[in-house]
Amino acid sequence: MPAYTEDAEDQFDYETDWLEVAEDRQPSSAHFADTDQEDTIMGFVPWNKRRSALRFFKGFATEWNAGGAGGAIWRMHREQPHRHPDYPWMRAFDASFQGTQLLPNEANPNNSPYDTTVFTVNPITRRTKYKWAMFAVKYRAYGDVLFKEDEDIEVDVENETSEEWMRNVLFLPPEPNVEALTVTGGLSQLIFSEGGGVGQPTPGPGANATRFTAPIAELQTKMAFRLLWMNVPWEYLSSEDNFFFPTKIIDRMGRVNADSFLGVFGPETIRMLPPQFEIFPWWVPSDDPDEPLYGVNVTLNFEWFEPENAIDPPFRKGWNNMPWGGDGKVNGDGKYYRATRDGTNAGRGLLQAVNFMPMFTHVSS
Repeated sequence: MPAYTEDAEDQFDYETDWLEVAEDRQPSSAHFADTDQEDTIMGFVPWNKRRSALRFFKGFATEWNAGGAGGAIWRMHREQPHRHPDYPWMRAFDASFQGTQLLPNEANPNNSPYDTTVFTVNPITRRTKYKWAMFAVKYRAYGDVLFKEDEDIEVDVENETSEEWMRNVLFLPPEPNVEALTVTGGLSQLIFSEGGGVGQPTPGPGANATRFTAPIAELQTKMAFRLLWMNVPWEYLSSEDNFFFPTKIIDRMGRVNADSFLGVFGPETIRMLPPQFEIFPWWVPSDDPDEPLYGVNVTLNFEWFEPENAIDPPFRKGWNNMPWGGDGKVNGDGKYYRATRDGTNAGRGLLQAVNFMPMFTHVSS
């Protein structure tokens, strides 16, 4: 559903329509703590342009069709939140206003200050008419967040990749962790796919295939990190209108990355944990008042694990590697080897590997 298009006379222009409140003592305040920096600026906006001003200061995001020979190429269009005029690392995140100076309406008896809204026909809804909306715009420091414009984002349709992860994304502090891998019982369903030296597992598959055996105990160093993807349009993530179902994200839960992820992490070293979604109504009216527009804040959770391999590539590191503890006859070297369900390097590991980057592309791309 597209956003409502304001009439030309209701379009806000920052250069001509914004009048900052000027008094002997500034009516707003600012504070700069180490972890929390905010400033508030107050100004007057023509009353009929208040909706457009909200969109200007707080920003907005929606889908758009970039066309293409192969059909629709859907991308995200962003209008970034306003940058603070004096502290450029701050962006607007909150805007509130109140009407001031009653404005007579010549269309009413006795010029009473009432007007109808553009969104109601029957029954007629009246609103008090003011000359100005006095805005309080709050700005804050977002941390290491890039607010890139559309033209700075590349989309590779053929390989289903998008640089959307590079803008309006906050990487939350990592959480290191040490876990104990303990295995007891009988034979595992996993088979080592390389090795064969003294104290190493015999390559599989076949009669000499060596399974990941028990008992074993191993300390493993892992690191969890979170990626907060802010203000994403509902329609960009979900093909369903009546309920939120972000297919491309859900399909990757509990799996590992098949390819390099975010240009930093090697294949199969990242496991995707369950994400969280915060859904909110946009501050921009819809073209159909009965179908409001929604945005989503997405928190993607990942866990990194990259033990040192016993064998150099082409064998991959990461989650599908297991430590070789021996077979009861020969002591193992305790190093990590790739273990798959059929004992081949190309076989499927304990965790399925998929490409993560399509999560940042349009659900219909």
